[in-house]
Amino acid sequence: MPLTLHYANLPGRAETARLLLTLGGVEFVDKRFSFAEWPAIKPTMPFQMVPVLQLEDGRMLAEMAAIDRYCAAITGVLPADPFVLADIEQAYFFLEDLFQPTQPVMALERNPASTAEEKAQAWQQLLQPDGPFKQRLALLDKWIAKRWDASSGQFLAGQQLTHVDLGLFTTLSTARSGFMPGLPRDILAAYPALAGFRNAVAAAPGVAAYYAKEEDEVRQAGFRTDNAAAAEAPA
Repeated sequence: MPLTLHYANLPGRAETARLLLTLGGVEFVDKRFSFAEWPAIKPTMPFQMVPVLQLEDGRMLAEMAAIDRYCAAITGVLPADPFVLADIEQAYFFLEDLFQPTQPVMALERNPASTAEEKAQAWQQLLQPDGPFKQRLALLDKWIAKRWDASSGQFLAGQQLTHVDLGLFTTLSTARSGFMPGLPRDILAAYPALAGFRNAVAAAPGVAAYYAKEEDEVRQAGFRTDNAAAAEAPA
């Protein structure tokens, strides 16, 4: 059986693996299911969660971080130097901390009993300048600024895109895509290193080609380069 990646029909926590496998030239089935299909699929998944990468021999690999590192390894982009790997993976794992404050707000968004006023107040509170979400964005911006030079043509560990580069890209792109309704599309404007890094990954030839073919609104709005998005915006 072919290598199969199981996830919903949205970028989410499977997008980094999709990019790694696609850019690495690994053939796989990108099995995207609808939310209506999920209840029947859920009991078949390890830990009853996705993403799940099903290997050719049928073994199931769960958890985004494990899947992304495995995909980086089989596509040859996992840094061989243990310190280089650990150093850049600081940012990869920090993404969980970064978006932890958004979880209660997104829970409100998914709750049909929540009122528009409750949702608006929750987003307003989340986006306070001195709140943990914007503080963590600022910390990540500072970290990227120290490790990435926009003029070098390289990424965090060299010229090759790693799972960390792509993980940062997919997360930052989701934040600006409109998928999280209370986050403004210009959320990265105050964080020049994050905005520049995201745009550099979006402009990488393989990444740009991938999103030129993707037609859903989230990817079109958030995952392309700033110039591509501006060119396609309504007059």
